[in-house]
Amino acid sequence: MQFKESTRCDSQHAIRIVACGAIFIPISVCYGGYARWLLAGGPFLIDSVIKRAKPEWAKWLDGYLLPKTRQRIEVTIILLAVFFAGFFAWRDEHVARLLAEGHPEVRRHLTDDEKARLKEIFAGKSVPLIIVSTISGPEPERYAYDFVEFFKSIGFNALESPNAVPLNDDDVGLMIGIRDKDNPSDAAKLFVKLFLDAGFRVKQVKYATDQTNPIDFDLFVGAQK
Repeated sequence: MQFKESTRCDSQHAIRIVACGAIFIPISVCYGGYARWLLAGGPFLIDSVIKRAKPEWAKWLDGYLLPKTRQRIEVTIILLAVFFAGFFAWRDEHVARLLAEGHPEVRRHLTDDEKARLKEIFAGKSVPLIIVSTISGPEPERYAYDFVEFFKSIGFNALESPNAVPLNDDDVGLMIGIRDKDNPSDAAKLFVKLFLDAGFRVKQVKYATDQTNPIDFDLFVGAQK
């Protein structure tokens, strides 16, 4: 009788391990980088291993948390992990699709990598004033503000100039405006070079500013491409 009961328990442990693996492995493959959430299935496996390898530990644990209660907790953790893995995979795919379509819901922002590159490229350079012009609207204005705050944080004099109007319909994205593209100042040429060296694809457009303005260039934030 004791032998049959032990055999039955071993079979139950084996079934639990196989079932957990059958759930864990395919979903891990499907969700790729989000499989880390599925590591929450670890307690399920650990519980089974303890019962097989260290029955005395399992008996001690039973005194604090009944096996059925642990099973409910383990299953709940796995289900929550699967849900969050699926949600974050869907969220990133959704954002990537909106970006590809140029959807206005997606806000542009300076990433940490972009900030690091700009900081390295602009280090030790002399730029008298960085004017960040932007068309009206919450999204481009917030993006322009990112640049203003960043350049201020690394010691440059920067200001935001809102309500700018593009001169051409295809003046979109991140641009550098130059008053006279045929005869730019040394500061304007340096500014363009620094942004290109930092990896930004900036289009050069006409900067409609008065000839008396000593600054003949600006960073222009237009609508999303």
